[in-house]
Amino acid sequence: MSNEEIFEKVKTILVDHTQFKEPDKLTMDSKLREDLNVDSLDSFEIIYDIENELQIQVPDEDAASFTTIGDIVGYIAAKTK
Repeated sequence: MSNEEIFEKVKTILVDHTQFKEPDKLTMDSKLREDLNVDSLDSFEIIYDIENELQIQVPDEDAASFTTIGDIVGYIAAKTK
């Protein structure tokens, strides 16, 4: 799966779990907390959906290091190669 495909899947999951409703404005540099207002409950639900959608496991300590959409995409890309 390409980074672009991963990015699109992550964008869809993020829009489903946040108040942000303009996926076309999201970039790899979009910050989860500052730009999308992702809180700890949102983070849990987002990671859960990513794990189910992409069939990977994301340990809590890894998830805690995600600050941008690009962090998530890069992590998934590395785990799915």
